[in-house]
Parts: sequence; structure tokens; C-alpha cells
Amino acid sequence: MKKLILLTGLLLMASLLAACSSSGLHKDALDVSWEWSQLTETLPASQSVVPDPENYTLAFSSDWTFALRADCNLVSGGYEVEGDSLSLILGPSTLAFCGEESLDTLYLQLLGIVTSYELADGNLNLYLGDDAGKMVFVDGGAAGGN
Repeated sequence: MKKLILLTGLLLMASLLAACSSSGLHKDALDVSWEWSQLTETLPASQSVVPDPENYTLAFSSDWTFALRADCNLVSGGYEVEGDSLSLILGPSTLAFCGEESLDTLYLQLLGIVTSYELADGNLNLYLGDDAGKMVFVDGGAAGGN
């Protein structure tokens, strides 16, 4: 009986440790430099292509952190996942002025209202709260240069 209780306890601890070490994000979303390529908004209905997607990147790590590039600024932060729900918590950032044509401010604002994600057709789709639309990211290769 003692062995059964000990074994059950060990299995429970192993399960908890495995859950804590898991990122929650699908493994294909991790360690990729995702490039923001498109914005679809619902009100008013519009679809925009992002110029220079390589200037707007997002890379998730398995330790519940992310790094991103918002044009000329670098930002780090953390994320929370439950099922397909996703919350991004923006952290420290450089604060350079990237120019009048930059989408850096819009990019950061949109990331702040992300509520869920999906991987589809090789893209990462981030859905915005209140059904405001979605941000589409393409695979820009292995993360490391954000």
C-alpha cells in the first residue's frame, strides 16, 4: 500500500512538472521568428498588407516569454496560454522614434489586445479582442535575431 501511495505521488509530481515545463503553445509556434504580414479588421471591414514584415517580428520561447521587434524598437514580455486563448504581456522596450510611416505603435497596441491564436496553413494567426480582427504572421525562419 505504501508503495502504491509513493508511486501515485511520484506520478502526480512528474505530471505537474511536465505541465509546468510545457509552454502551452503548439510546438510549431515556438522558436520561430514570426513576421507580421497582414491585418484584417472587422469594423470597418478592411485588409492591409504590412510593408516590410521583417521589421515586425514575434518569437515565442518555451519558458513563457517572447521577444519582438516593432520596427526600430525591441520588446520582451511574457505570455499566458489556455487552450487556444493567448494573452501577451508586454514588458521592457526600447523607445526610439521609428518615423512617421512606422507601424510600431499600432503593432504594439494590437498585440496588447490579442485573445487567441491558431496555426493554419503555415501561418500564425493572432485574433483580437471583441472580434476586432486578426493579425497574420508568416514564418520568417528560426528565432534568434529579434
